[in-house]
Amino acid sequence: MESIAADVLRLRNARNLSQEDAAKLVGVTQHIWSDWERGKVLPSPLARRALALVFRSELESMRPPPTWYVRTKAESPTLRNM
Repeated sequence: MESIAADVLRLRNARNLSQEDAAKLVGVTQHIWSDWERGKVLPSPLARRALALVFRSELESMRPPPTWYVRTKAESPTLRNM
């Protein structure tokens, strides 16, 4: 999580933006932006996409840490016909 927090801070500082201005560009509140920079929470997949588009950064640098668990199709519950 630290690397994503560092990336968010680096992206903002590279443009000399305040947290509030950077947050507005991405479509979040200043409080959420601050939480990202402090590593308190991770940006959602949608927010990571917005960060990549707004700051023209690689999506790869905004990827979630490898400790996240992603279900495979075989592990996902199936829907039954009703």
